[in-house]
Amino acid sequence: LPKTRPSNITASTEYSQRKQFSIGLYPEFYLDGESIVITSTFKYSKYPGFLFGRGNRTTILNKESYTPEGFKIIVNFLTNLQGQSIRNGWNLGGQLDIRFDNIQNADSMASGMPGLVQTRSIIGSSGGIVSGLGLVVNLDTRDNLFSASHGKYFDTKFILYGSALGSEYSYRKLIVDYRQYMMGWREEDVFTYQAVASFVSEGAPFYKFSDLGGEYLLRGYFNSRYRDNNALLLQGEYRAPIWWRFGAVGFAGIGDVFSSTNDLSLKTIKLAGGMGIRFAV
Repeated sequence: LPKTRPSNITASTEYSQRKQFSIGLYPEFYLDGESIVITSTFKYSKYPGFLFGRGNRTTILNKESYTPEGFKIIVNFLTNLQGQSIRNGWNLGGQLDIRFDNIQNADSMASGMPGLVQTRSIIGSSGGIVSGLGLVVNLDTRDNLFSASHGKYFDTKFILYGSALGSEYSYRKLIVDYRQYMMGWREEDVFTYQAVASFVSEGAPFYKFSDLGGEYLLRGYFNSRYRDNNALLLQGEYRAPIWWRFGAVGFAGIGDVFSSTNDLSLKTIKLAGGMGIRFAV
């Protein structure tokens, strides 16, 4: 098994000439031979966001901008059920999720029509406090956390948000994330695939909906391009070394968002794919 990781605290900050900024602290604690792990996010930001409406049939004309200013606190706790490293067997834990947003500078849609946030006609457009607490079940046998070549990763979170924790929004969220890494066509190649299912009940603010698009889920689409209560995704990636630290990668994905199963259709399924060059640092 890999060596125990050292506990650490990292920090990041960003600032733009348009007075947009973010600052964050990310403590990670690995205790008792890594049988107990606590990871956290403490972040304050004022950065623009975009909403393309709700559902799987929105177009670029639905795009509207807004600027949320606020903070978020996320604390994850995991402990191995056998008292070993969390990378050896099943783990059980919890997550605390707290977020406050003050929505500013809401603009009209690209079509020129008033925006959903601007007219406060979508839940969450006035911002507020979101806080929830839930259960985490986890299995992680990857050989490398950042560029795995074999192993599995399974993570399920069920979180309840409500007034008992000071939240202005009451809803439930279930996320299931499964990934597998294996040898490709050549021994040095790696093939990996990921399946994600996200279910959010009614009552959540729009910025906590299930979503697709961005760096991690259905690459090729704008960040959170599609949002709705629920989302399903299947994506895969093939990595092949070329020379020295350089490698080639190809990826493809399929998925969709929906409020109910009646919204799912072959006509609305989203496809994405691409290829590129990787450099190992």
